[in-house]
This record gives sequence, C-alpha cells and structure tokens, in this order.
Amino acid sequence: MDMASMTTPHGYESYCWRAIPGPKMIDKYNNVHVLVGRSNMLFACHLDTADDTPERVWFDFHKKGFIRSNGRTLLGADDKAGAAIMCHMITNRVPGHYVFHAGEEVGCVGSTKLAEHLNWGSFDDALKNGTPLPDKPTTVISFDRRGYDSIVTHQCGSRTCSDEFASDLSDALGLDHAPDPTGVWTDSVQYAPHVPECTNVSVGYFHQHTNQEEQDIEYLRLLADRCCQVDWE
Repeated sequence: MDMASMTTPHGYESYCWRAIPGPKMIDKYNNVHVLVGRSNMLFACHLDTADDTPERVWFDFHKKGFIRSNGRTLLGADDKAGAAIMCHMITNRVPGHYVFHAGEEVGCVGSTKLAEHLNWGSFDDALKNGTPLPDKPTTVISFDRRGYDSIVTHQCGSRTCSDEFASDLSDALGLDHAPDPTGVWTDSVQYAPHVPECTNVSVGYFHQHTNQEEQDIEYLRLLADRCCQVDWE
C-alpha cells in the first residue's frame, strides 16, 4: 500500500524504492537489485504504472478482501502486487536475485536493457555501483499476471517455459495454478533468448490499466506466504 499510494509512470519509479527491504543496488537503467544468498533464480516485477502522470491514490475497500482506488486513478496493483510478493520474500530471506524493473509499461525498457548484458554472461557492467551480481540465471519468474491461476508457458506466441516446469511450480505453490500458453508482454520474456525457463505467475489483480483495477489482498497474502515455502532451487 505504501508503493501504491502514488501512481508511478515510467520515470517516477524511485517513489517505490523506500519500501524495498535489504541493501539495494541500482543499475544504469534504474532497475533495483536485491541479492539474498546465492541462487540461480531471478525474481522479477516492475514498479511503473500504466499512466502518464503521478497522482495520489485513494484506496477503496469496496468488498471483503479486495482493494481498488476511488475510481479517479489506477490502483497500480499491476505490478506493485508482484513487488509486494518479492519484498515479502526478501524479508523472509528466500535466496534469489530480485529485480524491480523500470519501464515495463512503456516497452519493458529496464528488462530489455538488462537482458542485453546476458549476451556477455554477466550483469555487472549494468550496475552503477555495488557488489558484483550473479552470472546468468537459469530461471526468471515474473510476478505480473492477472487473475489467479496462470503459470505462463508462452509469451507473445513463443514458448518461454516448459510445461514440466510450470506444472512443478503449480504443485509447489498448491494454489491451483496451471500452465497457461496465452501470456503476453512482461519483463521475463526479455530474458527468454538467454534463459531456459522464463514464466509469469498470476498475482490476483483484475481490470489492469483501468480505473476499475482491483486486487484480491487475501489471495496476495496467501501467495506471498507460499512463495516463502517453495524450494525454488
């Protein structure tokens, strides 16, 4: 809710940085990196919202377990819901490389630029400062899918994740997700030329990119807790 208290179109993502726990590193494209332990997992979300002007968001708890704005602005659950899950995982010390991307809504600006560094085998040259980052990940998981039940296997018409991986992740989460071949555009697809398993997981928002956007908070809480229980390796 702290991150969602303002809309943050591309260029204003830094408003959200204060809510991200742990030592943070910023790269040249204003993606935020947090490292927990050593892991080949890259967890992804984005901090920008699908609007043009930063505006104050007034929350409306219009039905049990759900939150939306008062109708004057976006809520920004796309994708601050995913950011909240990753913050929860960091706080609970789940090993991984966490990247809070900039500019997804205007063409995956941050992830496209960052993924280019995988051609060189390392993210390090993308950093403005900080300790070296892990080398190429084996898996990229975005938390940026609408609804409740998707683990995306195809994005923009191309396979980015195996059915086997999607099914195993569904079993591990235990929330009735299923392989979904109808994924579209998000940050994880930018890594697909370099990483064998790239997917996107439903986080419980609906009507994204509209002033009727809403988020199931109870589902988000449950999913965040389950993500702390999965043996990601």
